[in-house]
Amino acid sequence: MDSRSLSLLAAVWLFGFASIIRGARAIDTQDGWPVLGTVIVLLLAGVELLVLLWLRQMPLPPGDERRYRLTIALKLAGAASIGLIGFAMAIIVGPWWLSALGAVLSLAGLAVAWPSVADRERHELLYLV
Repeated sequence: MDSRSLSLLAAVWLFGFASIIRGARAIDTQDGWPVLGTVIVLLLAGVELLVLLWLRQMPLPPGDERRYRLTIALKLAGAASIGLIGFAMAIIVGPWWLSALGAVLSLAGLAVAWPSVADRERHELLYLV
């Protein structure tokens, strides 16, 4: 991934987050249940987990330390962003459990994104195949 694609990814996330904050002010609850807030957290967490799974299968040249570290940083930042989205929605919408939902989904993302020796070998083997 080059710097332009990272900039585009950051811009898309910032635009999405700004849209969430702007739209969440008008979130209506149904019987005390913040329907749209829950959907936003689950939808963005699902998208982020799919991106993490895609990054996990990204082939990397053997011995390219810079690209491997960048991939790991992107995976860990993506996993952490799920928790931050849940926390932001808990502040905006109100129920504390949206933050807990984001934290649980963030832990699931960290389980997928956490670097290991087998993870590095998988990236390098995918490159050689």
